[in-house]
Amino acid sequence: MGSEMCIRDSAERWLVCASLGTGAGRALETCLSAEGRALRLVPAAAVAARVRGTDAGGACGAGGSGAPLGLAFCTLPLPMRTGLPVHANALFELASNRRNLWVGSDMAGAGALRARWNEALLADVLAPAYARLLVEAEARGVDAPADAVAGDAHVGAGADASDAAYYAMWPHDIPAQPWGLVASALYAALLDLAVVRVEGGGGAVSPRAAWWIDVALLRQLPPPSPPAREPRAEREPRACLLYTSPSPRDGLL
Repeated sequence: MGSEMCIRDSAERWLVCASLGTGAGRALETCLSAEGRALRLVPAAAVAARVRGTDAGGACGAGGSGAPLGLAFCTLPLPMRTGLPVHANALFELASNRRNLWVGSDMAGAGALRARWNEALLADVLAPAYARLLVEAEARGVDAPADAVAGDAHVGAGADASDAAYYAMWPHDIPAQPWGLVASALYAALLDLAVVRVEGGGGAVSPRAAWWIDVALLRQLPPPSPPAREPRAEREPRACLLYTSPSPRDGLL
């Protein structure tokens, strides 16, 4: 689902994916328990990525200015950044000052329940919503704005501008906890989803089926010879995602 947020005389275009966590066993088990019912826990979460849009004059370009901040929300904005290239909104359990999530393994009673709930929301509800957002972005040909790509050291020279803008919506590092739970669960969820773009505009394959090439190694190879012609139906789908070392799957995929 896409949405627009108008600011003064410009407009920003966002791709939003929301989830009620119907397949999140841990989150559902927690919210349906007697303690969860008492706290009125609801496994609802959403992620939002700013994408290329149109400005007030109708010309194509990046909506707004500056790279995505990766802010956290619990219905209302929270004073924290997630370290992710997308905004994250969920019905978290917050500290009394609304500045932190309940986290930690050294708690007991209601505090332990709140901490487990936040972990379940991040890994079992937010991460699948993020994975779905990337699936939709690839299927719709949606890319991040140009300013989100500038200076991204993770995208190698082999990736064209459109691919670089698409992969700018992916997390390239594990952020600080508890948000690292989202990135780890996301990459586990992406393994068998068609989200890696095939070189030359040939659709997408799953990360498990893709070939990952270190750009530094690629530059040392001689130019390839023209491939022999093969019947199109006999060709296997192949994908190359060109990243600088280390590859994004090192420690993630």
